[in-house]
Amino acid sequence: MKSLITVSIVPLAAAGAAILAVLGFQSLHPRIAHAQQGCSASSFNAPYSYNVTGTYYDNAGNVYAYGDAGTFTPDGNGNLTGSDTVSNDGAIGHRTFTGSYSVNANCSGSAKFQFSDGMNASMDLFLGNGGKSVNFIDTDSNVIVTGNATAQ
Repeated sequence: MKSLITVSIVPLAAAGAAILAVLGFQSLHPRIAHAQQGCSASSFNAPYSYNVTGTYYDNAGNVYAYGDAGTFTPDGNGNLTGSDTVSNDGAIGHRTFTGSYSVNANCSGSAKFQFSDGMNASMDLFLGNGGKSVNFIDTDSNVIVTGNATAQ
């Protein structure tokens, strides 16, 4: 009886030791997470759909609601074009726009927009997921507007 138990335990012990050796080896060589590669203007070069929301206020302190959704296409060389539907404190409008942008190596950047209704906007932007997603924040005075865009 004793010899059968010993014979049965030896293969199990060997298999367990092999599993532990493999797991131990993997822990000595952990997987490495790689940061997103650097960005440039050419990282921002696909059609995007976007939305931005927030508020703005005038010099008298009156607060207005703002919402905007649309599409734009950066050309990878610092220029973009697009169109949107805007809700400016409940007044709906449709516009086209042009703009310029720059992107830094750390995937942050800035953009300036000129809209067909005469409005202008300046925003800081942050590219993520290899340029497939973008987060925005308006940098104009008296404006609290943020948004995001996704490559189509």
